[in-house]
Amino acid sequence: MWKRLIAVLALVAMGGYVFADAWDLAPGPLTTKPEPAEPLPYPTIQPAIAEAPSADTTVTATAPTSDDVAQLIHALESDSRNTGTTAIIVADALTGEPIATWRADEPALPASNMKIVTAAAALHALGPETTLPTIASLNGTTVHLIGGGDVLLSDGAGNPTATTGRAGLADLAADAASQLRDRGVASVNVAVDSSLFTGGQYYTDIEGANRNYVMELRPIAVDRGRMDNVGYLANPDILAAEAFAERLREEGIEVTTVDRSAAPVDATELARVESAPVREIVDYMLEVSDNSVAEVLGHLVGIESGFGGSFDGANEARMQVLGQLGVRTEGLILGDSSGLSATNRLTANALCDILTLTWECDACSLAAMPAGFPVAALDGTLMQRFHGTDIKGQVRAKTGTLVEAISLSGYMLTDSGYPLTFVILMDNLEVGTAPASRVLQDEFLDALAEL
Repeated sequence: MWKRLIAVLALVAMGGYVFADAWDLAPGPLTTKPEPAEPLPYPTIQPAIAEAPSADTTVTATAPTSDDVAQLIHALESDSRNTGTTAIIVADALTGEPIATWRADEPALPASNMKIVTAAAALHALGPETTLPTIASLNGTTVHLIGGGDVLLSDGAGNPTATTGRAGLADLAADAASQLRDRGVASVNVAVDSSLFTGGQYYTDIEGANRNYVMELRPIAVDRGRMDNVGYLANPDILAAEAFAERLREEGIEVTTVDRSAAPVDATELARVESAPVREIVDYMLEVSDNSVAEVLGHLVGIESGFGGSFDGANEARMQVLGQLGVRTEGLILGDSSGLSATNRLTANALCDILTLTWECDACSLAAMPAGFPVAALDGTLMQRFHGTDIKGQVRAKTGTLVEAISLSGYMLTDSGYPLTFVILMDNLEVGTAPASRVLQDEFLDALAEL
């Protein structure tokens, strides 16, 4: 009886499944639906025919008058919120000629507008497409990690589309470990070579709390030797070497010690990784106003120009580059490359010369610089500025901020579409008035755009 009952249930179940299959309620080969139509052909995309862009780049707007600009400059200089001295130049970007100036030849504390000088020097002396190598070399049983100026290394794999972290220590370790295995080397010491830079790790007057704004200067570091919520760490080169040693261990190479020493000239290169090109590093420095990257670039310019990788070498080399470019250097004092130092002095004329050269040059090395200037109310150090004005997106400029100095230099479009070059250096400010000075600058450019 049980066998007959099971057989009946099986038939019922089979019939139910056939029913469900036929009505597509269960998977199977049967269906009551009509046979599907033949699929339509796969769509193809016809190639677009691009029309050549118009060669007409004529600016139909007119430049503001000298009298109108001079009135705005006088209003800024005499405003009760302005507690210091002001140097300004507004120039016609198309002709390079000044429209109106005030104390344009008087040296002033530039703050981070010094990075404009450093950017121009780096692009001119090093070249926009130059990359910075980090090399692993072998001498005996010591692998030397040789710093070539890349302080934006990743401690893991590199990212070929990034500026920070373009080169990765994991990639370097993987390639070096492969070479070590080929040589039958299973255990090594790691020594970081930081001899590219000489002299002190900080500029002479950068002391105490000011060191919270710049790394201990070494020619190699993972992300500038900085840790979130902590700040800059001591011995960033040693920290990079320790990260490299850990990556070697992950590749099966034993590492016994990590220290700092120069690589012998006859050491055998095992592997290398390359940074982003200098033009991208300059863009990064300008957009976020990174002091550490600025000092590294200054030192590299010193080396490239034959003056050495020190603060003195950086200053001599940058001054030489300014002379080569035809920039007016009267009254200039170059202290550090970032603008943190209170010893720096620039003139509005000098900065305007650099900006004018950059505007006028055709595919020259300086042409890469404006791309790094922050855009009003959009990115970088101008992201939070100009929101109370009508010129959001019309200003591309480099900022500068110290307790006693506020600066802003770059390019802008008037509301009618005319391009202007400008430099604003506000110095000797009373403590606590820097924020008001920034507002004055924004208001000045907003009014200038309406002329």
